[in-house]
Amino acid sequence: MKKLIATTCLLLVILTAATAGEQAKFYHKYWVQLADKQDNGYTLDNPSAYLTPRALERRNKFGIGIDSTDMPITEAYVTQIAATGATVLHRSRWFNALSVQVTDTNMVNAIRSLPFVVRIQPVAATNVESMDDCEAGGNKKRNKKADKQSEYGEALTQTTMVNGHYLHEMGFKGDGMYIAVLDAGFENVHLIGAFDSLRLQGRLLGTYDFVRDQEQVFDVGSHGRNVLSIMAGNIPGSFLGSAPNASYFLFRTEEGASEYMIEEDNWVAAAERADSLGVDLMNTSLGYTNYDDAAMSYTYADMDGKVARISMASTIAARKGMIVVNSAGNLGRSAWKYISAPGDADSILTIGAVDGEGNFAKFSSYGPTADGRVKPDITGMGLGTSYVDVTGTVKQGNGTSYSAPLLAGFVACLWQSEPNMKPQELMQLIRQSASTFANPSDSLGYGTPDFQKAHFEILKTQNSVYSKLMPVVFPNPFNDRFEVVINAETVGKYLIEVVDLMGSRLYKEERNVSASSYQTFNPSGFGRVATGMYIVRITHPEGTTEVKVVKW
Repeated sequence: MKKLIATTCLLLVILTAATAGEQAKFYHKYWVQLADKQDNGYTLDNPSAYLTPRALERRNKFGIGIDSTDMPITEAYVTQIAATGATVLHRSRWFNALSVQVTDTNMVNAIRSLPFVVRIQPVAATNVESMDDCEAGGNKKRNKKADKQSEYGEALTQTTMVNGHYLHEMGFKGDGMYIAVLDAGFENVHLIGAFDSLRLQGRLLGTYDFVRDQEQVFDVGSHGRNVLSIMAGNIPGSFLGSAPNASYFLFRTEEGASEYMIEEDNWVAAAERADSLGVDLMNTSLGYTNYDDAAMSYTYADMDGKVARISMASTIAARKGMIVVNSAGNLGRSAWKYISAPGDADSILTIGAVDGEGNFAKFSSYGPTADGRVKPDITGMGLGTSYVDVTGTVKQGNGTSYSAPLLAGFVACLWQSEPNMKPQELMQLIRQSASTFANPSDSLGYGTPDFQKAHFEILKTQNSVYSKLMPVVFPNPFNDRFEVVINAETVGKYLIEVVDLMGSRLYKEERNVSASSYQTFNPSGFGRVATGMYIVRITHPEGTTEVKVVKW
């Protein structure tokens, strides 16, 4: 099923499915599998004819070759299928297939008889336009650490529990990163003040509704808007998203009221569009298990990443050099219990949910995949997550629909810090930083990530003369506070002092470190000192290290 965030939503979907099951079905949308790409007019030697410069740059950077899945399908085949009277909805380069809409069975038979058609599969039996998406409900777990004086406001807990604020204060807020959001509609994003900077700075790069075949996505659906706000929202003093400076494409793929396999085809079309545009990261807060037509539904045995088309497409997207972030699903309390497609895909990040204290949210779907892989990969705050609603008000909601974009934004910020790192290597660093990496579970996967720790590991790979102590002071310059983080690899006594340029000591703290670990110091009282330069001095078992810090 799709978002299933609240009990009311589940009831609506069940009733819809029951009603659909009682009616006589006419399958009007189909997936058409083609035999080949003969005479398509394109060659592997000239990829610029079908991929953007940014997409080619991504492939070159990560050593990804151009292959037949990158080339467009044969136009002559499209023409012959359209000649049957069918409407072509989507074209899939990756699968060499089409999604089409028909008005009678004669068209289906005509398409099936074409010599280049391998298979034709029904993917939808109704054409119900979207109702309002089910909203994440309730304020059961508010951000307990929310500080109205912080730039994060109500988003403080969900940010600091994964050390996302560290990335921001180091200057990594998603600048230059392209994120595609594949969801259910983005109502009023063009009007809400929380997205002003996104629009005015030209970082809303494009939109498309793959359900209705049009560019307009702002007139229907609240779920995608809420998801986007968790990444891109910015209300000074009240809310700051996880990747506030990234650039975004907004793609609607979810139909809403009905639940048919055509939504997977919509997603495939959007993912291929994202690939061709050079997108770095895709976030999807959707998932599929049961359809209104039981013949299309999956079993848990199908959740191996190799059955559902959306899961196979997610793996292909990963192979093309994108990072795919997907919600695990909200079926933890249901009879199904397990993750949904495409959360079962290989080589992607599947996100579960915890509360603001790191405790498992019982609605979050469980792993493993049917073939025994650890899922979810990691978890983020999905119980009482702050987002921006249609009125521009910060609210709290529940669901892996919300933990996924939260972490997706920070993944983009981390990648910004080392854009040449291969996506699978970056994802593994994130997994390794997580709280239960050494002992993964079916509920938490590898646990809640620590983006500060992951960034430290990147710094090690960047600098061959990397200091074992590695003092990091952030923010620098600072206003009234700063943090000092060291990688204390040597057991022993560590002394941190902050002095002014005359040598007068303003702060002192000493610790005995019994095992290799990251140590964070929070010097106090610096909101009252004068502007200017100060020295952070760290005395450790291997000597003394000094770092300059500036108050502005």
